[in-house]
Amino acid sequence: IGHHLVLAQADGPYQLQPLAGDKRRLQAKVIAPTRGCRAWFGLDSITPGQREYTLHLEPAMPAQPPGESPLQARELFEKGDATKLVIHDAAGTHGLPVS
Repeated sequence: IGHHLVLAQADGPYQLQPLAGDKRRLQAKVIAPTRGCRAWFGLDSITPGQREYTLHLEPAMPAQPPGESPLQARELFEKGDATKLVIHDAAGTHGLPVS
């Protein structure tokens, strides 16, 4: 039995919240196919003005009975010089401005 990651898809819009100082929180709601799954943002790259992420879903291990389960994927980061986030998920590529 193999264990693998899949691209997740956000259920609704991505949210970016300013926190104290230069900190920001990126989050998305993900509907997992079963309980026991995990969802998170994997940081792919940081380039001048941009941070690039992939939204991952890790299926439950051992496998669980079918039944949708809502999850929150969250990523905290320092804004720095970032003006844009690029997010890859199962629906494609999305841009999100950082203020």
